[in-house]
Amino acid sequence: LGELCRKTCGNFKLLRVGNECGVAVNSINSDSFTGEQLREELKRSALAYTGSDVVFKLRCSNGVQVKSYSPTLPVGKLVGDGIVNSAELELSSMYPGTSIAVVLEHKIGGVVDTMNGSSSRKGIDMPMVFFQSAVLYTTKTGQRRVRVSTLGLPTTKVPADIFRSADLGAVSTIFTRGAISDVERDGGSLRLARDNVFNKCVSILANYRSHTTARTSPSGQLILPESLQLLPLFCLSLRKSRMLRHSLPKGVTSAKPFPTADERAYHIFYGRMVSPNMSLQCVHPHLFQVSGLRTRDGDWITPPVLQENKFDEANVIAASMRPVCQLPKTMNPSIACLDESGMYILDDRFSFYLFIGRDVP
Repeated sequence: LGELCRKTCGNFKLLRVGNECGVAVNSINSDSFTGEQLREELKRSALAYTGSDVVFKLRCSNGVQVKSYSPTLPVGKLVGDGIVNSAELELSSMYPGTSIAVVLEHKIGGVVDTMNGSSSRKGIDMPMVFFQSAVLYTTKTGQRRVRVSTLGLPTTKVPADIFRSADLGAVSTIFTRGAISDVERDGGSLRLARDNVFNKCVSILANYRSHTTARTSPSGQLILPESLQLLPLFCLSLRKSRMLRHSLPKGVTSAKPFPTADERAYHIFYGRMVSPNMSLQCVHPHLFQVSGLRTRDGDWITPPVLQENKFDEANVIAASMRPVCQLPKTMNPSIACLDESGMYILDDRFSFYLFIGRDVP
């Protein structure tokens, strides 16, 4: 089912007949939890803003090019060999949560200064690289629209600048999608995917120590880039996630498998299309303490009104936001942080789990 949803750009919904406590419910009964969940999932899919007959293409300036999409078999269909120009990605449909990831590489000859040295007058002495993505789609009303996004980034010859500007969300997204590719390719396996996650993490940290000022640190000390402080934790969590973990402990054959085949297929499907703001939470969930809430926890907060003559970026972004709910404070999702007299909600982007301590009245 997951492969069918991938090729048709559909969604994969996993509905459990029963609940997490193992208590069976009547799925035919319209008042059951499963029936309500099914209705809400169908309603959400029917009312979501979607585009159909979609074509995506990414263009790069001189010096860089698209190497591949990530994962190797992305959602949709690739058109073109990508030798002269980057291949186009055709999708039957897309929605606001659709995320497309590409892997870039350098062209022979290096990056060309398309600014003709004019950037140096602005304090930038290195050439820029530019990326432009175009999405052509059809709305529900039959209108044909195109959305174009352009991004310009400065280049550098200093490795430390690369690590300093690294985005953990983007890195974790590529790690997750790369692991899915290692599972699905010919000769791939869960073990290969777990090993490659470990090796990539070690390679990044080893290169950081070798090519930055961290090489002067003691050899027995683990030195991490500031922007990638949580990378080892993410890699460990990814290896133990439902996408890559063993279904049965070693030497055990009679226990109930966890995850089941359906659960693994479900998580692999969404791991293939995971976005930067979702990749971390999928493998390292948020834990909220709902006992002892702060004063405004749970309240709807309206951003401040945009003041006259103050059109800086921060004010414009704040004024354009809708009211948001202030969430309780998050905690480290570890059993050591749980109190038997407290209540907590665990959010892993797929489900909510409510923990009620045994000493709660």
